[in-house]
Amino acid sequence: MDERTAAEWMPELYPQLCAIAQRVRARHGGGPLSPATLVHEAWLKLSRDGERKYEALHFRATAARAIRQVLVDEVRRRGADKRGGDREQVTWVDLGEGGEPVDLLALDAALTGLTAVDPRAADMVVLRFFGGLSNDEIAAQLGVSERTVKNDWRAARAWLLARLRA
Repeated sequence: MDERTAAEWMPELYPQLCAIAQRVRARHGGGPLSPATLVHEAWLKLSRDGERKYEALHFRATAARAIRQVLVDEVRRRGADKRGGDREQVTWVDLGEGGEPVDLLALDAALTGLTAVDPRAADMVVLRFFGGLSNDEIAAQLGVSERTVKNDWRAARAWLLARLRA
């Protein structure tokens, strides 16, 4: 098992993280940050762990969570700068029929609610959309089968859509 610190993984995984950030931005209609800025901000969050050791897949999963936090923090900051007025609208193409617009803060709140109901399904959503992990990588990260990941995705998608439409 190859375990390294975030600083040791970053040179090797930086191109993958940039590609993930680019996909996240494309999925969310551009978003508030460039891919490089998104990765660098996530890196700052990850680097706070100092000498903590990660396996490659665990590092990517942790980076996915950091990317989500960075995006949400930036949208909140921009909303506060504009006195709560102009929140960033994003499009989550793969979540609903027709790619309905989804507010990132509403999505974050729905994911937080999903975490309370089904933490594994919420983790799977974060890994899939903010981390760019495939079903087999998600299964390995969560210690479940690919079939479970697919079932969790169907349930999580339905749950999130119901909350976001409410």
